[in-house]
Amino acid sequence: MAMKLLIPKFEQEVTVIGEVQNVTSHLYKPNLTRDNYIAMSGGMTRRADTGRIYVVRAQRQCPSSTKATAGIAAARSRSDPATPSSCL
Repeated sequence: MAMKLLIPKFEQEVTVIGEVQNVTSHLYKPNLTRDNYIAMSGGMTRRADTGRIYVVRAQRQCPSSTKATAGIAAARSRSDPATPSSCL
């Protein structure tokens, strides 16, 4: 019997780093927002600057509701969706 190795075409995770309780990656789910992923990482620490939450997307895509700052998409909306391969 032949074996098959399936490699996904796209990364299927969202990584949360910075001033959160647990720096980790989560499996992407299309109905979750950036705040959902932050909550799943234990929430923000007391040192977190809530005005500077960034969503870094693969392929440099960002929604029109964001402001580009030094090549990083700054999420302005709490409901801003994180896409596969995003880093918050």
